[in-house]
Amino acid sequence: MKKAVFVLVVLFVGCLSIFAQNIDRSKYQAIDPFDYKLSIKQVKNGAVRQYKSTVLFSMQSGSNYYFKSLDGNTTMSMEVTKRFAPMADNQKVTIYYTATKNAYMDIDSVVLDDIDY
Repeated sequence: MKKAVFVLVVLFVGCLSIFAQNIDRSKYQAIDPFDYKLSIKQVKNGAVRQYKSTVLFSMQSGSNYYFKSLDGNTTMSMEVTKRFAPMADNQKVTIYYTATKNAYMDIDSVVLDDIDY
């Protein structure tokens, strides 16, 4: 019985590591949320950028997370493609995200890649 439980635990942990997405955090450029919002108009259509920002968690709605800058003046929403640990309102976190500029408009599609709690 103990061997069966041990084998199941090893299989479970092995499956988690297969599905976990590891990102290279060194490729993400630090940026303030306000500066990020200003940068959207300055990049070429279709450009893909990777950023990290220290922000406050605001709320979750379906597959979207909402964050605000540390001063509370800039808000950001981003799509979530994997599960993250629950966060409390106004919890300070560092987020790693990929922003892809629309090919025709000054709008970004923003995907949350990882969170450092």
